[in-house]
Amino acid sequence: MTNVRRRLITEIAITSGLEVSGIDINVLLRNLILFDTVVLKSQRLKEFPFLIRALGYSGLMELLSSKALDIYCEGATIIESVEREGHRELPIGEYSFGWLEAADHRKYVSSGMEPLTFVEGISWREAQRVKRAIASRLVRPPSDFGQKVLDQFNRDLRSGSPAIKRAVALRLAKKLGTPSPEFSIRLFETKDRQFRAETNLFDMAQLSRESTNKLIEVALGGIGSLNQRLGEMRSVSALSGFSEDEIALLEDKLAFLAMACNPSVSEAQFRRILVLTGFPEFRVENGTKIDVGKLLEIRQTRECAEFREWLTTIDSASDAEIKDRIGSVRSKLSSFVHGSTGKGIRLLASAGIGLIPVAGPLAGLVEGYADTFLVDKVLPESGAVSFISNLYPSVFKASR
Repeated sequence: MTNVRRRLITEIAITSGLEVSGIDINVLLRNLILFDTVVLKSQRLKEFPFLIRALGYSGLMELLSSKALDIYCEGATIIESVEREGHRELPIGEYSFGWLEAADHRKYVSSGMEPLTFVEGISWREAQRVKRAIASRLVRPPSDFGQKVLDQFNRDLRSGSPAIKRAVALRLAKKLGTPSPEFSIRLFETKDRQFRAETNLFDMAQLSRESTNKLIEVALGGIGSLNQRLGEMRSVSALSGFSEDEIALLEDKLAFLAMACNPSVSEAQFRRILVLTGFPEFRVENGTKIDVGKLLEIRQTRECAEFREWLTTIDSASDAEIKDRIGSVRSKLSSFVHGSTGKGIRLLASAGIGLIPVAGPLAGLVEGYADTFLVDKVLPESGAVSFISNLYPSVFKASR
């Protein structure tokens, strides 16, 4: 059985608008050390020309053949579903969302591979081998994935999750450049999958009604994106990193699940954040040659294997043990890592929430696609729930 805590789904693309302008190779290298398997969440395979330049043809082929890397490439997302020709059809204060995905996944992947043929430094024959190797590592969600994620999203909107208010407050604070004012908001389902917001925000936000409406819409879409990320975790049996805003929404979601499982459970049981300082940060400059064989060899050492196993039970470790364990792995990586001590690794830890029997009138709220995954697979034991650390130092930012 796959151990979800030993796999990570992560992004490495550096984006500028809708374009991929580079990759964060440090994220990939670090996670290959920390996890048994890394699932690359790909932006239409646009990372691979950059990976060929960073690792070389032989290095990339060695990595793909090692089975340390899987690839998740799906053109799918939750969207506001009531816009036609750029015009919003619902009245101000009402919202409805749908699921958009590529009609032909095979064609979607094939077109994403086309640029590989023109990568400088590899032959046409080598490009074809890379394409076949990529295709062999693709992992896909179940056929009903989109519907289940959308159902979970609508379940969250119906339930009155505290993540709704948090999402809106985060967007408002960013928009105003000041802390969000206190406001109220509740959603009511006026018809199937269509929600009306009962809120005083339109009078308080110091924005036009149209801008406030768009802000709420984008905030709700953020909850949808979080559910999609959790659904992806479930479909590939892996943990995931989260952006700072997603961390806040996830904490609220977990708090709500705790109450659904047992109203007496304190939210503090799973809001504990552990910070491990001192793990090496890979520094790969332009022109640096990466020895993929050496990296894969290091992954198999006793120290690294034991370190990955130990990370899943970190909640009971003392500060001294943490420093000792990281020190032993740092010495093992000394021949591969360039640069000084890296940024901290933060772990969101749980406290046995999955061991609590689900009971009471709120129990039905944990039956959703993402929620059952969190309760059954991610939270059943105390320990590291997910790496949420500076795993994406530039993934969510436009390149400069």
